[in-house]
Amino acid sequence: MSSSEIKSLEYSAALKEFVPARLKHLILLNHGGGSTSVSRGIAVQMINSIEYVLEHGTSRPLQQLSICELEQAYKDGMNNILRQVEICRLLYRKVKNDLPACASPSMKYSLESFRCSFTQYQPESNAREYPCDISYQLCCQLDPKMEGIDYAYGYLSRLQSENHFISDIDQEQCIRVLNSYIKCWKSVPINLYEPIMTNTIGRIILKLPLSSLSISRKQCQMLRQKFCLMNREEINAVLMNASIDASDLFHLNHADQSYLCMSLNALSYRINALKNTDGLNRVFLQYIRN
Repeated sequence: MSSSEIKSLEYSAALKEFVPARLKHLILLNHGGGSTSVSRGIAVQMINSIEYVLEHGTSRPLQQLSICELEQAYKDGMNNILRQVEICRLLYRKVKNDLPACASPSMKYSLESFRCSFTQYQPESNAREYPCDISYQLCCQLDPKMEGIDYAYGYLSRLQSENHFISDIDQEQCIRVLNSYIKCWKSVPINLYEPIMTNTIGRIILKLPLSSLSISRKQCQMLRQKFCLMNREEINAVLMNASIDASDLFHLNHADQSYLCMSLNALSYRINALKNTDGLNRVFLQYIRN
């Protein structure tokens, strides 16, 4: 990518000066040999990294910044990103140390892919891509626009909230729910939190003890009768009240409670769609016989 092509982008006058100068510096830093010529793809990747770093260094629109302000924003942005990398490193260690006994191979594999990522991540030249290989899906997916270290932090923090909840429940009961959900749960990258959380909340609503997580056909019918005349907002209100009880029972912190509420909001749509059908039996699960 030539200097003239960069300057033709939709930038302010200050950005048109700052970006080519920073790009030249990155090329010399990463490719050496005294050449400032790289492929268009690499140049675009580096420009995207420059913008990502700048956006992490200021809350103001980049087009409003002077050259001096852009220099400061880039410095601040890089410092903020590097601090976030260290936060993620500590978070990774905590999540790894606190894995529930029922953790699946997919969860462990996805988490292990973060092990070397903190030194492999290159915010200078490729800030928007984070070097991890994730197959284990979260109950509440991240915004698809989330990139780089923001994605890493978002994934690890949500996984931590899911596993906090799972770990507070008898693991034998968790495994029995998962076996009822799908027999091959250990060999496929399904989310473990959703079925365990759903049955837990169902039993809390019915004021049943959590010594078991199974919801029988009769108990599911009781839930159906409770929800059948409610609209989605009313169903959600019932679930939110149950989340308060769950928070008290499991001593959930603010992040875990917020994640539970997000998950229950999604569950309210499923219940609303299936409340007058037998499909609710596939939402709240009865233990299958071994």
